[in-house]
Amino acid sequence: MTTPMAKRESISSKGLVTLQDIAERCGVKKNLVSRVLRGLEHISPAKRAHVLQVAEEMGYNPMQHDAARRLALRKNGQNAPTNVIALYLPLPENGTPAHQYTNEIYQGLLHALKSAGYSALVTTTDFRQDGVITLPPPFHRGHVDGLITMFQSFSCYPLYAALRALPTFSTRPILSLMHAVRGANFVGADDQAGAYAATAHLLALGHRHLLLFVDQVLGTVETARIAGAREAFCEQGLDPTYYLHQYPVSCGGVWWLDPDPKHFTTPEGEVPELELAARRQLAEYLRAHPEITALLAQNDTNARHAWYTINAMGLRVPENISLIGFDDVDPILDDQGHNLLTSVCIPLYDIGHTAGSTIIRHLEDPTLPDEEIILPTTLVVRASTGPAPRG
Repeated sequence: MTTPMAKRESISSKGLVTLQDIAERCGVKKNLVSRVLRGLEHISPAKRAHVLQVAEEMGYNPMQHDAARRLALRKNGQNAPTNVIALYLPLPENGTPAHQYTNEIYQGLLHALKSAGYSALVTTTDFRQDGVITLPPPFHRGHVDGLITMFQSFSCYPLYAALRALPTFSTRPILSLMHAVRGANFVGADDQAGAYAATAHLLALGHRHLLLFVDQVLGTVETARIAGAREAFCEQGLDPTYYLHQYPVSCGGVWWLDPDPKHFTTPEGEVPELELAARRQLAEYLRAHPEITALLAQNDTNARHAWYTINAMGLRVPENISLIGFDDVDPILDDQGHNLLTSVCIPLYDIGHTAGSTIIRHLEDPTLPDEEIILPTTLVVRASTGPAPRG
């Protein structure tokens, strides 16, 4: 009787063990063997155990097999998949913990990649002042199958152009999260519907003049939200040009989107100067436009800063000014720990998971055209919105 060890030695001596060899020994299809060895889900425990046992007995070496496969493909001028997706996403800095916003996207994204047998490579790219982009070595070596980004289009265009010109990346799929970018797949939230729902809610409460926070340079997200808010006004027969106030965040105000505690009041009661400057500018604008009775923030962190500004002005939320956030991940808590902030909830985990599944689908079928997938948002009404003040 031949022992498993002896069997492994005799088979290995014949040469490289292939997936087809294992499939024939098990009496199953090659695709099933591939799925088992890649650790994919939805395979019966019995079949998984049998394939793994046979692979071990035959001396299958996945690393050796993968190296040989990639070498053969490259010799024939074909792409050599590595089952690695590069992620160019915002990361926390200076030791601060990752925010729930990016955490949820990462969780969904990584789960989708892992379930399909892919790994993630978190990377960065250097943008020089002369416009030249320095791509990390994995791109030059052909070690990644695709790229997922989450930055404004003006940051992505030079990066995408550099990758398309790189022979070792060239036509491989690119996907942009949250921001639609020409030349890439897109997965994001329905910002237009979210802004519409928020504006319609405020109008139903009797508010008319609304302030909408936007970036100084309008991107696809702000453009969609402006369109949604305008739609809600038009449905009520109200001229959005007159009633909708777009408030570009100042240079200091860009920090209002960052949940890092250093941008808020310190435990000693000190307020960072950037925060003070941004508060003063918003307070001056609101005093100059007393007709404004509601604010729609860019995200929940922006709403927190606006809330602090309103309080510092001697006003109250929602008695004097109603306030709505946008993402539903940065709560404003009362003494009992209840979230007070009305917010537009973005399905962040689902967006990440859909992005992972989408880029894999395009890897498996390179003939697919670029996709645009928009997931629905939901308005969650809480205590920060109320009827418009009288007078």
